[in-house]
Amino acid sequence: MKWTNIFKETFYVSSIHLTTKILGFLEKLLIAYIFGASEISDAYFFSFAVFIIIFDFFNESTSPALLPEYVKSSTPEEKKRLFNSAFSFLIAIGFSLSLIIFFFSPWIIRNFSSFPQETAGITITYLRIISLGIGFIIASISTYLFINSDQKFLPASMGDLMFKVIGSIFILYTLIDKEIGLIPLAIGIALGSLLKLSTHILYLKKRGLTPLLSFNSSIKKVLKLSAPMIVGIFFAKFRILFDNYLVSGMAIGSVTALQLGYRVMEFGIVVILEPFSTVIFPEFVRLIKKPKLFVEKISSGLKLLLTVFLPVSMAAFIFRVEIITILFGRGAFDHSDVLITSAAFSYYALAMSFICIDLLLSRSLFALEDTTFPAIFEIISISFHIIFAISFKSSGIHIISLAFLLNRIIKSILLYIRFRLKTGFHLNIGFFTFKIVSFLLVNMVLVRILKNSVHFFQNGGVLAFLTLAFIFALFYFAELYLFGILKEIIKMFKSDKNQI
Repeated sequence: MKWTNIFKETFYVSSIHLTTKILGFLEKLLIAYIFGASEISDAYFFSFAVFIIIFDFFNESTSPALLPEYVKSSTPEEKKRLFNSAFSFLIAIGFSLSLIIFFFSPWIIRNFSSFPQETAGITITYLRIISLGIGFIIASISTYLFINSDQKFLPASMGDLMFKVIGSIFILYTLIDKEIGLIPLAIGIALGSLLKLSTHILYLKKRGLTPLLSFNSSIKKVLKLSAPMIVGIFFAKFRILFDNYLVSGMAIGSVTALQLGYRVMEFGIVVILEPFSTVIFPEFVRLIKKPKLFVEKISSGLKLLLTVFLPVSMAAFIFRVEIITILFGRGAFDHSDVLITSAAFSYYALAMSFICIDLLLSRSLFALEDTTFPAIFEIISISFHIIFAISFKSSGIHIISLAFLLNRIIKSILLYIRFRLKTGFHLNIGFFTFKIVSFLLVNMVLVRILKNSVHFFQNGGVLAFLTLAFIFALFYFAELYLFGILKEIIKMFKSDKNQI
């Protein structure tokens, strides 16, 4: 697949993801406006975090093994057998977990949070409602990957849109009756999970495939490849629970601040990076028999992503207070809430570039059927995260996002070393990255000087923020042009000879 086709498919998927993230932000803006950083918002964000942790655990431990096996299936019948087996396996686990979490919600909240009794009671209610959707959302992993394996990325993403639309509709009930809290949103999440799976199944039925409950031996290789990932992903998801547990013992509203800070950072990841990695992953699988093209595709992909995400990371860090103020600083979300959320967001912003490296290099190793080392690296980096956060937790909420930044740096370095040892190739991105970082550091100094010395910028406000952000971007594009990086990227597109 040529870069033009990759970008076209990425654009389609990104459009869906952008819509879902906008709806998600509208939800969060409404929550912040009505409830601020309070017991109700803490309870919702904690229970939703449990839901997302479970989904991500199965998605991230299954996808690296299942999607390549779909792609490499020799016949449609073999692929269909694998799909039915994967669907049956995931739906059985999903509904079992749904029942367990529904009945054991009090135990989960009692042991994985430090909430006071009233907040804990609200959290249990929300978690029980949300848990009803777990079976559907986990089953949708198999349908999503099957559709993606045929490079039909838009129909797969439509399920995500349906999931978010239902939640956004149900939260409007909160405007009618504030006393009901966020129960309507919790119901919307459960129903959205059902609708996501239903959207995929309807598409598959139109293509002549109806999912059947059928266990067979074709799932064995997937489970074998997924096994090493399970421990690594467990550590990654435990990190989220650990972070929420740590801040739940801080001031009221700390869980909300941490979740909002992370979600703002996640916006660019979900809208750009995840669609890009979704589209390019099947391509990596197809290129493993052509090592040179395989490495060139990865190197080019990293250069493109870093060209975008390095400036976004640094700009988000510089303007962290302004961004949080513009997004959430209204209604019950007061100045103190803005400051604590900005502190949580600060190092999450800088982590975006390393998430790019992590995601792309992990996908490349998965394509090479290396699932063990990425899992080991996840364990190492998350262990560091936990030790660092515990050691410095008294310093404040920003320590959590700093620990996250450091753990992504560690994992990115380890993945790069492993990739070189596995393939024997260099990616040749060092000098390219050095030039971009040098430009951005100069721009950061110039913008800070303007921000601190010019009266217009000192007063703050949306106009001042947009002007400074425009100056930062203008300098960056000028540097890309003057120092030949734009020409290098254009040349990379023209020399793309991959005709797979």
